[in-house]
Amino acid sequence: MTPSANQENVHKPALSAQDRYGHDELNFAEIPLAVLADRAPPGVKTIHYQDDYEDPRTGKWIPRKVTITGSDEHGLPTAKDDEVLVGLLYLSRRTNNFGDATVHFNRRDFLHILGWPDEGRYYRRLAESLYRWLGVTVRYENCWWDADKNRYGSEGFHLLDNVSIYDERTRSHTEGAGQVVLPLSSFRWNAIPFKSFRREYMKDLDLEQFLRLPGAAAKRAYRFLDKSLPAAAPLDYDLRLFACEKVGMSRKYKPSRLITEVQATVVDPLEKACFLAPLDPKQRFVKEARAATASSLPALLSRRCPCRPAKAHRYPTRHRPPTP
Repeated sequence: MTPSANQENVHKPALSAQDRYGHDELNFAEIPLAVLADRAPPGVKTIHYQDDYEDPRTGKWIPRKVTITGSDEHGLPTAKDDEVLVGLLYLSRRTNNFGDATVHFNRRDFLHILGWPDEGRYYRRLAESLYRWLGVTVRYENCWWDADKNRYGSEGFHLLDNVSIYDERTRSHTEGAGQVVLPLSSFRWNAIPFKSFRREYMKDLDLEQFLRLPGAAAKRAYRFLDKSLPAAAPLDYDLRLFACEKVGMSRKYKPSRLITEVQATVVDPLEKACFLAPLDPKQRFVKEARAATASSLPALLSRRCPCRPAKAHRYPTRHRPPTP
């Protein structure tokens, strides 16, 4: 059984000021690529997230959709796999600053970065996650931002092209008297996301704060809000769009359940982490005038302690939920 987030939080390391910041690819931060749980629902191998966005060129609303399909053997990515994906981006920056799609790493160092214990089951969990990402197919429909063309398009790809895993306990001798090297594991990014890395369609991510957040919903919301929320000005979100299509909560939840879940698993942790400004729930969750059952996450979701701004956002910012 995959250990719970609470069990693993005690192992989260304190990173130095120099090491605590990684990068997050902005397409990955915009829409989830994993289920919001430690396990995918039985028998489910494909999920999707969707919304509409306003094309600034035409003023028309364009439907967007991301479809994630897992392999027969390893299935869909889970909440812990999302952490591993963030870790892969961190390793890429630290190892070669996105200069090469192939990244070599030591598994023990990777576990330390993620805050996972140096135990056999975590080595196995890491390998499982890498193979899962290797087998996942992601299809972006009208929602993959192409920095070269400066607009959204459609792309389908695997995130990783290959994975090589070596046991560091197996030593290899090289030429030279008594010189010993430890074999390194590696992964290689697919050309489509790697092109986005090279075009710097990314933002800084406080890895230490991300890993210390208690729960998958807070981590997922942190990545999305850190991308979309201005440093000081407030911004409002439709509650159902935010909770279901940006965080990954169930679309079956009624508005009252969404408010309860978002407050407990997103707002409270992010307020405690000094990322969201404190606000009374009655002011934060406001009924929209156009529909008696519609609720929104209102205008006062500003960051209390803004960090260094991300790269300039060259994409539409107005979104609405998909048409039922």
